[in-house]
Amino acid sequence: MDDTSLEEADERLVELEDTIAEAKEEVRAQRAEVEEARMAYQELRAEWQRMISPAQTGAYAGGLLALVVWFLVFFVLENVAWYMGLVLAVLLVLVTRGFHRQWQRAEAQAQSELEEARRIIEEAEMGLDEALARLEDCTLERELHQKEISNCRQAKQASM
Repeated sequence: MDDTSLEEADERLVELEDTIAEAKEEVRAQRAEVEEARMAYQELRAEWQRMISPAQTGAYAGGLLALVVWFLVFFVLENVAWYMGLVLAVLLVLVTRGFHRQWQRAEAQAQSELEEARRIIEEAEMGLDEALARLEDCTLERELHQKEISNCRQAKQASM
């Protein structure tokens, strides 16, 4: 390698150092984006759980009450109380069914929004993987150039 080639290799080494610095900054930014996306996903998930919880609780409570009333209708109540218990049991079943449907609709909507949030996280992770790959490529190229320059300088010194 002549002096001009060594100068060009040194210039390329400086360029690689700048590229590595940019790649490190990109990795930091991508990591921040991934963390932000994950936090948004967790917040969305908690929000949907808070929204679904009342309908879920209503469905469970209504179902248990309906079960108790049906037990009373079949095994305890007689005459007029039996008819009132039957009407109450049917109403509780209908109310419970309404809570259950509300719960299922909210859960379906939450699933679609959470899938979108997961897709955003995956895209951010792919960006991070690409940035890490670029950083590794530049680092390896820099190491190769450093070795090549070092070997050339050693060979020059040995020939002198």
